[in-house]
Amino acid sequence: MQLPYFPFEVMNEAYKPSMGLKPLDLSRWIEIDETFKTQVAKKKDILKNHQDLVLKIEPMASPAVLETQELLKEHLLSYFPNKYSFADSIFKVDSNDSYKISNDPTEALKNMSQWVQEDFAFMSPESPSRLVGGCICFPSRWNLPQKMSLGSDAIHAPVPKFKETVAKATNQFLERIQVEKPMWRLNWTLHDCPEIFTPFPDEGRSDLTSSNILEHTYLRMERQTLRRLPKTNFVLFTIRTYIFPLKDVVSDPQRKIALKSTLDHLPIETANYKGMRKFFDLLKNSL
Repeated sequence: MQLPYFPFEVMNEAYKPSMGLKPLDLSRWIEIDETFKTQVAKKKDILKNHQDLVLKIEPMASPAVLETQELLKEHLLSYFPNKYSFADSIFKVDSNDSYKISNDPTEALKNMSQWVQEDFAFMSPESPSRLVGGCICFPSRWNLPQKMSLGSDAIHAPVPKFKETVAKATNQFLERIQVEKPMWRLNWTLHDCPEIFTPFPDEGRSDLTSSNILEHTYLRMERQTLRRLPKTNFVLFTIRTYIFPLKDVVSDPQRKIALKSTLDHLPIETANYKGMRKFFDLLKNSL
């Protein structure tokens, strides 16, 4: 699978937290690739065995969930007509999986999460905005119950220097984002395992060496879209997770240079937050 995004660049100054927002073309709201069947099958398993850990909705978010169900259904039918179909209140994926359009928010959100590879999160429309619902099947060392009902500052409290750098801008963005101006951003980390469902902190491997580290580390990217829902006024996040073996990422010499430059300028506290505590120095020295 080809790398769809590359989040690193040659840097001349220290890394600083950034929102990194870009305008979103709504025709590209949802991304589907050859990992679709694998990731959706993984979601089905997670929702069967760990639903309490990945799906939560406060009552106030119910209308936003149902609004999203309709928006997503229409989007998929419009942009992926060979993959999705709808008739007699039944939404079909690949002519195999069938889902009845539901007025129950929990059922609707559970179903939607199996239509696509994206995860969903809902922020309330009031100020300050709070996380009031979501289905996060592919979390990166956190889980939904930990973050539910929190505002942006509390959600991002573990992020080094968040308060001093982008907290104000983030809160202002959540208050001011307009229906007609959806946005997207890219987030990244490096993990020492390819598992996509990582809801808890992990101490990491102890067997990595300079000769095997590129074989056992992975670039994990999250493509996040952010939009104001037109009817309920909630802010909807989608999170699309990509995981690539680092050895494939750095097979291109220019990408390898950019990754090393980024890591060389990355503060140790940020590397630790991103889960690279055990292998950060080893990786930098191995590139």
